[in-house]
Amino acid sequence: MASAIEMSVSQHALAALVRRLRARWRLKLALHGLAVVCGAAAVGIVVGPWLMARFHFNTAAVVTVQGLFFAALGWLAVRYLVLPLRRGVSDNQVALYLEEHEPSLQEVLVSAVEATETALPAYARSPHLVARLVDSAVAKVRAVGEGAQLENRSLAVSGLILLAVLATGASLLWTGPGKNAG
Repeated sequence: MASAIEMSVSQHALAALVRRLRARWRLKLALHGLAVVCGAAAVGIVVGPWLMARFHFNTAAVVTVQGLFFAALGWLAVRYLVLPLRRGVSDNQVALYLEEHEPSLQEVLVSAVEATETALPAYARSPHLVARLVDSAVAKVRAVGEGAQLENRSLAVSGLILLAVLATGASLLWTGPGKNAG
């Protein structure tokens, strides 16, 4: 019969796996959101002065362009950073997310998460069965690399785009029009 200590160790390992998967998913969202916001800022920094020059730096044009720039950045930050990162994701959704990307798990992770979250009384479920299910799920997830490969391409693309935007912005600041004058 499974002891309470064995169950708590297994459940702790399962909870740790789910936390790591959730952190990786949130990292993907954060990198994607930062890439979008920084990319839009770079476009705005290039297009804004051009628009202002087209209107001969009229006060109304300058204020309008600046207002639109900051409003667009604020909206993009809320849309692509704040809202996605604030959204709560249950352990069951995280487990389903991994199983969608790793079909070899065959719903064992979702079953284990559901079994540990179920509020059934002790007489209605077998602690030994739950412990074995959780152990099996943890072993299978570890066998497939604990989801380490999950969203590798998406993380790499978002990270590279963010890096390129930041490098371009830094080079524009470094070699701006005021640097060559004089």
